[in-house]
Amino acid sequence: MRPLINLCRRLYCKHMPTSAGFHEECNATIYAVATGGVRSALSVIRVSGPNSSLVVKNLGRYSGRDTHKFPKPRFATLRKLYDPNTGSLLDHGILLWFPGPHSYTGEDCCEFHIHGSVSVITGVLKAIGSIAGCHPAEAGEFTKRAFLNGKLDLTEVDGLADLIAAETEFQRVQALKQMGGGLSRMYHNWRDRLAKCLANSEAFIDFGEDENIESDVLQNVAKEVTLLVQEISNHLQDQKKGQRLRDGARVAIIGRPNVGKSTLLNKLCGRDAAIVSNIPGTTRDVIETCMNIHGFPVIFADTAGIRHSTTDSIENEGMKRSLKEIETADLILLLTDTSNSQLQLNLQSCSLKEQLLHDLLSPSFTSEDPKNVRLELLVPKTILIVNKIDLIQSSEKINNQPFANADCQISCKTDNGVDQMHQLIRKRIMEICGDPNTDPPHVTQERYRVELNHCLQNLIEFLEFKESDLALRTQYLKQSINAVGRITGHVGTEQILDIIFRDFCIGK
Repeated sequence: MRPLINLCRRLYCKHMPTSAGFHEECNATIYAVATGGVRSALSVIRVSGPNSSLVVKNLGRYSGRDTHKFPKPRFATLRKLYDPNTGSLLDHGILLWFPGPHSYTGEDCCEFHIHGSVSVITGVLKAIGSIAGCHPAEAGEFTKRAFLNGKLDLTEVDGLADLIAAETEFQRVQALKQMGGGLSRMYHNWRDRLAKCLANSEAFIDFGEDENIESDVLQNVAKEVTLLVQEISNHLQDQKKGQRLRDGARVAIIGRPNVGKSTLLNKLCGRDAAIVSNIPGTTRDVIETCMNIHGFPVIFADTAGIRHSTTDSIENEGMKRSLKEIETADLILLLTDTSNSQLQLNLQSCSLKEQLLHDLLSPSFTSEDPKNVRLELLVPKTILIVNKIDLIQSSEKINNQPFANADCQISCKTDNGVDQMHQLIRKRIMEICGDPNTDPPHVTQERYRVELNHCLQNLIEFLEFKESDLALRTQYLKQSINAVGRITGHVGTEQILDIIFRDFCIGK
């Protein structure tokens, strides 16, 4: 199977049209700066392709490719680098030589670790570009060549992209596991088992009357497909933990005007992210702030205060955006204050949290718009926080208030209860994102989820249509195999590849 896959990749590379944004021929040698585009002590220039050895010879002034006159593979070599056209010294640098296929891209590769000044970098790039067959690399071209040469599949490519973009500890952990093949091994296992089911089904079609075909082969296929349906279903029922960890959990701070939402955001961020004022309607738009909460990426959104008696068109638009933010939030911080102490509640029919949510958002629930948020979906993901408890003089009075059973009671002014609030938020964020150190690999891309659902639906139809012609039922197995193959890159389109690789930086 693997040789066939590599052959398909080479054929794709050979016939890849120029519209793909990469060079038409994969036999070109590419080069780029692999480090950041800022002035630094050191910079790395990466080269990959058949003329990499020529680049090493010309810039390093090696007279031939033998063990005594060429860098030892995968060993750092201190070398003076020269311009092959003028003979001028460019830099003293470290040279690394990676002969294919034992390299990142699977091709001959080399790296120049040079000083990070603009002059040195420009001189070395110009010197490499003057060598025949060398072209500047496009974004993601090194990694795309690694994929085409069978060094990575698309889930590992996505893991690498996530690692480059990782900003928190658990994002890094998840990306490393995916780049190391955590998802790849699972999906390859499913595809191989589906391929075996398909092969057994087709063998029964072709040789069903032959004595060499076991009579229970179709029953075994049905058992295996049933097991796969269960495994894929369990994998998809992950509450999107992997995607939330990758993209960041969204936390909406909601409440009526002047209950301290912007103050709470500033308290969570440790800085003045939002303007604080006692004038109702000060926050007109959703203010987002990204934070690292104990290794988890969190996007806090301070929303406009919601009230039902304003004629200000700008404030109304801000409240519409607040409602939209509430609908998409992974966690809601519902903020109220001690001025609600006289609130009359029927606690036999609803909780304090439900009552406050209903009173705050009731116009959106009475609308006939089917897109409006349903109250029963909001309650489980809501933390009720009562602010301004510093205005109540004694703990006895606090405990006698209707909001005594709120999730948190805090004072943003005195910091009373703030530490407990942080701990509760952290606990809920961990539940939302999961722990990549101990959890099985989660779905991290919506593309995976779409294809796995497509695969699952085809497997269910294969099992349901037991009385149909077996030759027709095997088409469902083929569609399932193709769906998983599109995730890993065994089956793909040029458009999918372009979308994946265009987000990489130059030099990767």
